[in-house]
Amino acid sequence: MPGAQPDHLAIQGNIFGELFQQLRSRHCRPIGSDQAVKLAAGEGYVFPDLTVACGKSEYVTKRGLLGLLNPSVIVEVLSPSTAMRDETAKLLAYTGIRSVREYLVVWSERSIVKLYFRRSADETWGVRLFDALTDVVELDSCQCRLTPGEIYAGVSLMVGESFPLLPD
Repeated sequence: MPGAQPDHLAIQGNIFGELFQQLRSRHCRPIGSDQAVKLAAGEGYVFPDLTVACGKSEYVTKRGLLGLLNPSVIVEVLSPSTAMRDETAKLLAYTGIRSVREYLVVWSERSIVKLYFRRSADETWGVRLFDALTDVVELDSCQCRLTPGEIYAGVSLMVGESFPLLPD
């Protein structure tokens, strides 16, 4: 989204940089937030914070816009104003794209990373939570590894504050 906060942009840049380094000589490539992704249902397009495409990229053109049809990994950096949509409507939309193997959700204000992943055996989805800076997030579809420490490098995070579970 245009006008993102500095920490959001730093996190996005950190993830892109780490993936770029790991994917330089492989068949996958990271793509920035200007790439439209075609949703499986309906006519909609979205612009994720980051996408990884593996193999030959496939596109569809509508009104001059090239929409990527076959992303493998989608990354969204959450802000307070987008968190609910990214964890509900976008989660459903992204898991409906057959080529998507992983959906990485990264909080911008706290060290919390969630990885939604498609299980190959039965095509259901699982989720893993990473909250320690030394945890290892493995993106199996592109054979990349990230740590929250790398993701949040140079970012000031809220420390010692807990999420309210219920409204006051």
